[in-house]
Amino acid sequence: GERGQRQVVARQRGEAVFTMTASYQSEATWNTPRALRYQLAAPEGVPPPESLPTQQQTWEGMLADSRLDESARESVRRRYEALPPFPLDIRFVKPIQRLAEMEPREPTQFAWVRMPESFMGDGREELHEAVVAYASDWGLLETCCLPHGMNLSQRRIRLASLDHTIYFHHPVSPCEWLLYHMQGTSSSGERGLAQGFIYSRDGQLKVSVFQEGLMRVVERHSAPRSKL
Repeated sequence: GERGQRQVVARQRGEAVFTMTASYQSEATWNTPRALRYQLAAPEGVPPPESLPTQQQTWEGMLADSRLDESARESVRRRYEALPPFPLDIRFVKPIQRLAEMEPREPTQFAWVRMPESFMGDGREELHEAVVAYASDWGLLETCCLPHGMNLSQRRIRLASLDHTIYFHHPVSPCEWLLYHMQGTSSSGERGLAQGFIYSRDGQLKVSVFQEGLMRVVERHSAPRSKL
């Protein structure tokens, strides 16, 4: 048929830990006279990726920031050392400052994303969507922390994805630079909702993303009082 749906359930020790519902349509339905076309316009004035620091440069710069206290520096170091070993190149236009105290800012982020073609192995196109799906999780939910002046390195906030929805509007290749526009939509009830839009460099909207996650503030315990 022209359309279909599949469900995948991953189990660990007998418990369902992951559920995915995937909907498909045939390529024949993409370019018919009945297929109306519209998209949100791509953001303007975003600096090109060539002018932005790599993830390695960004994290090394943060580690060298004299404003970091030792606790924050150790948290930043752990996150830096935990970066994926594969060459996913993500360049943020305005990287989050990993400081113990940071000014609240608008819940918006822009990042350029690319995977070197050499990493794609035999070039199977079915891997492209998988790579883009993985990249869509990078930093999206943390965008909801920005208006509260928080970031994950402070250990004041805990985030955990609850659901992640991805819509592929057009074929997409992670071997080319993609612009990821992330927006925090809401934070309430210990939950955050964020949306993202992934564009090709020429402005075509390739992918839309929505993610809801747990947002829980960690209580700061005061130092114990002396009994003397």
